[in-house]
Amino acid sequence: MTAPYGTIDPNSQHQIWSRWVFGVEASPDKTPDVKECADNARRYFAKGFKSTVGRVRCDQQGTYYCFVVEIEGPPGHDAEYADSVKQDFVERFMAPGFGPSAELVRFAVGILAGDQQEGQPPDQLLVMPGVSSTARLYTS
Repeated sequence: MTAPYGTIDPNSQHQIWSRWVFGVEASPDKTPDVKECADNARRYFAKGFKSTVGRVRCDQQGTYYCFVVEIEGPPGHDAEYADSVKQDFVERFMAPGFGPSAELVRFAVGILAGDQQEGQPPDQLLVMPGVSSTARLYTS
């Protein structure tokens, strides 16, 4: 299908965008570089979720690392699936990367857009570029 603004994906009504948040308290003796963690997380989540669509962000404060993953596809509203992702993250990503005494101190999943399986019409996800608050908007 072609629309005035480009091609329309006929499956878009079935797409689900979700946000997954993982907070890790690393072992004090094993604190990897945050850029390396972000790169490893991108590969891990792309393979685990079987999707390359999305964003992965990693922030660090001392020994605390926070991973925020926004991705299309995985059923974030399915509690059993979320539990299996959490368990896999702990066993295959967190323990080897942050040491044996690392702890998962935060885990959250939320639906950003798509069918939330609650009988309401699906929400749409709109991603807009950031605007600098110091940019000059008008010129004379």
